Amino acid sequence: MFHFSRLVGRFTLNVSYKPISLPKVFAETGGLPVTKRHPARLRYRMIELQRWRENRRLNFKLRPKFFPFEAELADRFVIAVAAAGYDPDSFLRRAFAALWEDEQISLTIRR
Repeated sequence: MFHFSRLVGRFTLNVSYKPISLPKVFAETGGLPVTKRHPARLRYRMIELQRWRENRRLNFKLRPKFFPFEAELADRFVIAVAAAGYDPDSFLRRAFAALWEDEQISLTIRR
């Protein structure tokens, strides 16, 4: 199984974490957020998620309780951790597991 962090360690690479805003990417490229996609595309997305989960032997929910979520808070945290000189990999792994596997978190920003 492919592990990004193993490749980084094996080849002593430096990773520069730069979160992106998918809604902005969608807006500029004509893509749609998951909640606005045609039902046929949503069905195909589920097929691809199942295939990906099985091929990679992962354990995640296809429809996690808190998805979609506002990623801005997590993005800010990753930027802060990296700016402080730490590797955000463990946070990212735990955050993804909490959202997709454990359905424990809802990332929201209170304004």
